[in-house]
Amino acid sequence: MLPMERGGLAEIDALTRVAGAASEALAPAARAEQVLAELHGIVPYVCAQLTRWDPFEQEHSTLASRGYGEPLLDHLSGPFFEGELTQLGLHASRRPMRMRDLPGDPGDLATVAEVLLPAGFREGLTMCLVTRSGHYAGVLNLSTDDERHPGDRASEVIAALNGTLANVVDATQTARTLASLLDP
Repeated sequence: MLPMERGGLAEIDALTRVAGAASEALAPAARAEQVLAELHGIVPYVCAQLTRWDPFEQEHSTLASRGYGEPLLDHLSGPFFEGELTQLGLHASRRPMRMRDLPGDPGDLATVAEVLLPAGFREGLTMCLVTRSGHYAGVLNLSTDDERHPGDRASEVIAALNGTLANVVDATQTARTLASLLDP
């Protein structure tokens, strides 16, 4: 049985482990790598990616990934995918979207039809990460080869982690921390 199928204590343990990894005193990329490792306990992904949004360059960059090849990482960090996120309203929703949650036929979305399905993925989720203050910080992508995952519970747990994950990837986090130290 997978962690999210057990419910209750397993969900609390999974949330605690991800939050612990997110708050480690490590370089951002190392912290993001630990977070991806812990997220595997919530969603049995085959591939995962955390991107960071650079507000000055107006582009994503991969902060941490597991399993995706370079062409797929480039696509998931590129302007075409960013346009699809905007088209789907994911920046404002702060909720994960699975292939099965897409409006209409998932095959109508170019990333699904031309990139994910040909790569062997059958399900997964994408969530735009937004800080508690409303600052867009990046994207979480998880891909699975089993259309059962992520299930509804796992998707809800991932949604609850949005702010935590946003803080992990937030490109302006370091500047805000330095500013707070210099404030007095």
